[in-house]
Amino acid sequence: EKELILTIQYIKRETEQVLPTNDVTFTNITASITYGQDETSKSGNGANPSSPEIVQPQPVDPKYTMAQMCPGCIFNGSSPLYYVTQDLSEEQITSEFTSDYTSLNSTNFIGVILEGNIITRAFACGIENGEAFCLEGMDTSKYSNNIDILNHFFPGCNADSSSSEATCYGSSVSEAHAFANGMVFVNNGRICGVDNADGRVDC
Repeated sequence: EKELILTIQYIKRETEQVLPTNDVTFTNITASITYGQDETSKSGNGANPSSPEIVQPQPVDPKYTMAQMCPGCIFNGSSPLYYVTQDLSEEQITSEFTSDYTSLNSTNFIGVILEGNIITRAFACGIENGEAFCLEGMDTSKYSNNIDILNHFFPGCNADSSSSEATCYGSSVSEAHAFANGMVFVNNGRICGVDNADGRVDC
């Protein structure tokens, strides 16, 4: 038996007023624990509890988890979604969103973060070979990070930050693009993207 302590850390946002001011209680939490069997007890050689053989789980790069790439996102894969001005001061809500992107049953979709009724961050997302990824748009500072994500999820992509555009081709997602001006989109027979020029979030 082992007591586990779960630590949850909020990613700092530009507006601290969206963070809770009181303690938050989490319930109905499920988890997976990787363990190994001490094989010596099966052969009758006698187990050594002080040094059991443990199978270590493979490390996961936290940089590329959905929680890191699209923190607090809600998702939609239908069209049209939102249309916002460049300064995010106006919005038109035309579709419902879900917190579970797997329920969309799609290999490309949109993720957004709302504060009130305003989109503060927007992402073009996709699922490539069973793994989900999101490219952040409307923020030119994320261009190099978008290239890192493309290279991670599309082996052999060789996206280069020296160019103004990075394009990768996959098996589940036909194309994924990141542009130096903050525009991103994911294409799989339809285009889901964030157009930095006019603030359009569409799928």
